Amino acid sequence: MNPNNVPLKDFLRFLISRGCKEIRHHKGHYVYSHQKATRPIIIQDHIDPVPMMVVKTNLRTLGLTMSDIRDFK
Repeated sequence: MNPNNVPLKDFLRFLISRGCKEIRHHKGHYVYSHQKATRPIIIQDHIDPVPMMVVKTNLRTLGLTMSDIRDFK
C-alpha cells in the first residue's frame, strides 16, 4: 500500500488486521479502540484518502510505523 495515498477502506482494513475494534460510527467519524492504544483511534468517514497527518497520528497511537502500513497488503 502506498502510505502517501491511503484509501479510507484500506486504512480501516489495516486497523482491523492489527486488532482494532470499531466502538462506534457517530456523526461522520469512525471510532476504534485497541488494547494497547493510549487513546481512541478516530477517522473521519467523509475524507478519502485519509490525510497523512491522521495516518501518522493513529500509527503512533498504536505504536506502529509507516513501514507497517507500507508492508500491508
